[in-house]
This record gives sequence, C-alpha cells and structure tokens, in this order.
Amino acid sequence: MQTVQTVIGFLYYVIAAVIGLVIIANFMRTRDAKKMLLYAVVLIPFVLRVLRIK
Repeated sequence: MQTVQTVIGFLYYVIAAVIGLVIIANFMRTRDAKKMLLYAVVLIPFVLRVLRIK
C-alpha cells in the first residue's frame, strides 16, 4: 500500500509541474500585460505545490 501512495504522490507532483510549465509557456508567449499578470497569479499555487510548500 505504501508503494501505491508513493507512486500517486510522485504523479501528483509531475502533473503539477507539467501544468506549471504550460502556464509558463503561455506567459512567455503573450504580450498583453493583463494576461501576463493573470498567468503569474495562476502559476503561484503550482510553483508552491512543486516546491512542496502548502
């Protein structure tokens, strides 16, 4: 059971990192300041999750 929990935890962080990378890619692509701010605000929880800060 411990192995299953470890795998699920690892996948959780991988998914959070992938979503964070997609948000960063969109942030770099946009030129609109409002959208950049929105992407930055949305990115914060994903960065905290990957860094394991709750």
